Amino acid sequence: DAAIGRLQKGVDTKQIRRFTGNDYTADLDKGDLAACLAWAGDVIQLQAGNPDIKYAIPAPGYITSSDNLLVPAHARHKANAEKLIDFYYEPANAAQLAAFISYVCPVEGVKEDLAKIDPALADNPLIIP
Repeated sequence: DAAIGRLQKGVDTKQIRRFTGNDYTADLDKGDLAACLAWAGDVIQLQAGNPDIKYAIPAPGYITSSDNLLVPAHARHKANAEKLIDFYYEPANAAQLAAFISYVCPVEGVKEDLAKIDPALADNPLIIP
């Protein structure tokens, strides 16, 4: 209740203009947002066309996430699914994927392979935390 009250106060005083879903990227790109919580990959992709977009990592830390690959318990082609997962977890392949999508990479040992593709991505804490 206290958190909702603080948010409501921000809305009432016009400090919070609106709440968004994934459409926040258009406002961020246009400069209509001064600050937001954003997906790291969205920030990196927007920076390619708009170098004025910056990110800040709070000193106490931040939340990171990654997508997961799962195989249903009774999958008919479990071995094939596991081969695909193994493929994506090879550092060289994971580096290619990270370079293409610009999202955080959970694969250990990927930094060296990513540096061969794009040294800036290998040093980007939004991709390699």
